[in-house]
Amino acid sequence: MAMLAEIKRQQTEQSGFAALKDSEVFHALVFLHRMGLMRTNGRPKSRRFIEFLRAQFPQSHDLQREESRIIVP
Repeated sequence: MAMLAEIKRQQTEQSGFAALKDSEVFHALVFLHRMGLMRTNGRPKSRRFIEFLRAQFPQSHDLQREESRIIVP
């Protein structure tokens, strides 16, 4: 909530009026939550959701493919 207040304050200082409405923020958060529910299997770091993010943002360096943790003797 503090981050949202800071962004609104910066917008108000730059343009003189607040362009970001609380209802717009709410709708964006609901959309992201629903997208996450559709793309996961209920676990916080679901591989299915991570693969979805990699497909959507292939050039992003932060989402590099994780090496397998399976140890083969």
